[in-house]
Amino acid sequence: MKIHSSHELLKLIKKDGYKRIGLDGKDGVGKSTLAQTIVKDTGFSIVELDSFLEKDRGGFIEFLRYDELKDALDVKSFVVEGVCLLEALGRIGCELDLLVYVRRLRYGVWRDADVCDIEGDPEEVIEHEREELRKFAKFEAFWKKLDEEKDVPELPGLDMELIRYHATHRPHKHAQVIYEIETANNHLQCDAPPPRA
Repeated sequence: MKIHSSHELLKLIKKDGYKRIGLDGKDGVGKSTLAQTIVKDTGFSIVELDSFLEKDRGGFIEFLRYDELKDALDVKSFVVEGVCLLEALGRIGCELDLLVYVRRLRYGVWRDADVCDIEGDPEEVIEHEREELRKFAKFEAFWKKLDEEKDVPELPGLDMELIRYHATHRPHKHAQVIYEIETANNHLQCDAPPPRA
């Protein structure tokens, strides 16, 4: 089921009595904003995976503090959000009532499909992304009239981890709800919270 507003999602949560809700998706798509909206309306606890991450370690899944995460999820009602959510929750044996996959659209098209909707070898996608970085570095050197190209940055570790995660877990295929956010000029178009009854 596709949903395009927090009003619709909150109506579904209340109607079906969901108490253990997970928000998955690529980084920067609006999971935290959506989680805050749900929590404000329902009073559920909020758990953000980033809060359990050992910072500056060059990865995500391997550097979560799982004992603390498990303790934080030991409540009756919660919204948990973060990248690689199914992998993280699987490691602590946590199950959800509702999985929502958040994705951003641009002109009605999924912006991150090329790195999230992967059916082949994720390493090929990673190599393609590296090649795109190299092309950009060459273009930047040409545009700025530099004598030589600057060092091409490596594809960030989180980007590679997200590509592999999506290829392995396919969270957008397992979610009961796909929450789509239209973006304009790279800014999220978030709807206002629903009026309180």
